[in-house]
Amino acid sequence: MIKCIIFDWGMLFTTSDYDNMVEVFGLSKKKIWELEDKYSDKKDCSGFWKDIKNLGVDKTEKEISDIFNIDKILELNEMSDLLDKLSNYTLVLLSNQVSERTKILRKKYPGVMAKFRHVFFSDEIGLMKPDVKSFQFIIDKSGFNPEECLFVDDTKRHIESAKSLGIYGILFKSADQLKEELSKLSITF
Repeated sequence: MIKCIIFDWGMLFTTSDYDNMVEVFGLSKKKIWELEDKYSDKKDCSGFWKDIKNLGVDKTEKEISDIFNIDKILELNEMSDLLDKLSNYTLVLLSNQVSERTKILRKKYPGVMAKFRHVFFSDEIGLMKPDVKSFQFIIDKSGFNPEECLFVDDTKRHIESAKSLGIYGILFKSADQLKEELSKLSITF
């Protein structure tokens, strides 16, 4: 029986800022993802900014940092509303983020963050998905057994990693698809 639902953040609760970053940096999404993966478990973004500049991005650190202002990101209200309906479950957030974006997300979305019992960003806990240790961390902190947990993410390799510990997984495509999958698992909302 599922008691704990673990959610990713990006593309579930907000749209992506990658298109804006591609436009401003002139780098591919793949390259930006690689750099974010390199620094998402660090408390300091300075290496991220240095690597961006070393790739030929002719911007000051302030200009680069301002890109994370997230003005172009939209909140996906349907998912936030779903959290309200899942209040009988322990809700946990586990998201890979660089420290600049974590600060902005916490400031911009306190209402959504408050719906989770636990909020874990990779830069704050020093662990990143798909590392199995990040899921073990959640299990340890939440006090649930893996088979009592469900993980929802938009990245297949993250789902596969969670499943390797016995955590159920749903690959997120849309709020409607997620609701269907939750119903199949007898999760009421």
